[in-house]
Amino acid sequence: MPIISQSALTRLMSAVNEGDSELLRKLQESTDEFGDELSKIWESKKAHEFAQRVEDTVKELHENYKKYIQSIYNTLETNVKNHNAFNEAQVALPGLVMGAAAVSIGAKVKEMFADGLGDEMGIRKGRKATEVTPVFDKLVSGITAAAEAAASKITSSGAFDEEEVNAVANGFKKVFEQTKEMFDQLKNEANTALGTVDADAAKLSQTNISNIGN
Repeated sequence: MPIISQSALTRLMSAVNEGDSELLRKLQESTDEFGDELSKIWESKKAHEFAQRVEDTVKELHENYKKYIQSIYNTLETNVKNHNAFNEAQVALPGLVMGAAAVSIGAKVKEMFADGLGDEMGIRKGRKATEVTPVFDKLVSGITAAAEAAASKITSSGAFDEEEVNAVANGFKKVFEQTKEMFDQLKNEANTALGTVDADAAKLSQTNISNIGN
């Protein structure tokens, strides 16, 4: 870190707290939109389980982000304490303010249709299972961009020297890579669950028509 100063620490913590506040807002907006869109395409036991797992993953992303920020903050506390003792200074590290992710996707997606608007596979009439993938991709892109923007606020705050910026950026990169792996796994699971839905629904519909005809 450059020479510790009150202005640099104030600038840094402002970036940290504002960045988290904006990230939380984006997480809520993106997940609300995702839940609403998903419920208009796919609702069933599998859909509800998928929605709940997406919700858990988003919350885990924010918790991992908070843990990393907390580790940086703890290091800064030690550095500031040492600086003050060595220089007989009174530099103060502003407080860390981080909230909890207000994410609720699972509650938006029913385990079973109750309104008669879906087929036997849980896909709403007039919709296709393949529509779920771009909706999920949109969610992941939005969350990734929001998380990266929050991290950028911190690394570009001017409170770190070049080596520290790289170290902090690498720490964020590890958090985001872990999250990407979880999202990729969810996408694969959803694709597997939905892979035969459209084809099976078409076969079932044709079978029902044939049975009526007989």
